[in-house]
Amino acid sequence: MNAKGKAGVRVVAVVLGKDGMGRVYFLNALVAIGALPKNIEAIATMNASGDTERLVRCLEAPVPSCWAPYPKLAPNIRMLQINGISDLYARLKTAVTPAEFVSELYLVDHAKPGSQGAGEDRLTLKGDVDGIGSELLLTTLLEFLDPQSSIVHLEGCSAGKDQALLARVSTVLHGTRVRGADEAQATGLALTGQDIGPEGNVMEAKGTAVRKVPPGELTALHRILP
Repeated sequence: MNAKGKAGVRVVAVVLGKDGMGRVYFLNALVAIGALPKNIEAIATMNASGDTERLVRCLEAPVPSCWAPYPKLAPNIRMLQINGISDLYARLKTAVTPAEFVSELYLVDHAKPGSQGAGEDRLTLKGDVDGIGSELLLTTLLEFLDPQSSIVHLEGCSAGKDQALLARVSTVLHGTRVRGADEAQATGLALTGQDIGPEGNVMEAKGTAVRKVPPGELTALHRILP
């Protein structure tokens, strides 16, 4: 709950790029939270039956009847496939109810120090994306975030290496905590037990103040189990 009495939900927003990175990440997340079995044959069966597509639709909005077949899947986790920040905003309008706020937002796309991808958009220190102010786009997300308790995770490779980027995004989001790892992401396959999630130190900005997140405070994607 936040100060306004709203219930927190965790949102994983994945950009499904042509290179397949986003799709692997999406699959890893579904396996990690128990939505899909850690079994390649079982997933193939689900895909053939159309059950996986139904699950993805369920993950985009709080529809209680959808969750019954997946007892390990908590209704406070939403997964969205997005094309950009404006698309993320539109999807959040459907995925998050007025009684909820986004306690954790994972933005999943390619990144490099000083630049986090967001589909058609890119968050940079320049504050400009194809002539449209990325900062203006970002502020629309404040409708769903609570600057006092929310965390935004920039999940691209080395997004946290340039601490100025974290600080800038946090400042634009009115001091919301923004985290990013300072090394490349591990995008192994969860089905085979390979590592997934942030590598190296995870840095956090709250406004212009930046710190290294202690291990006990980490909320990496593979730890968002219900």
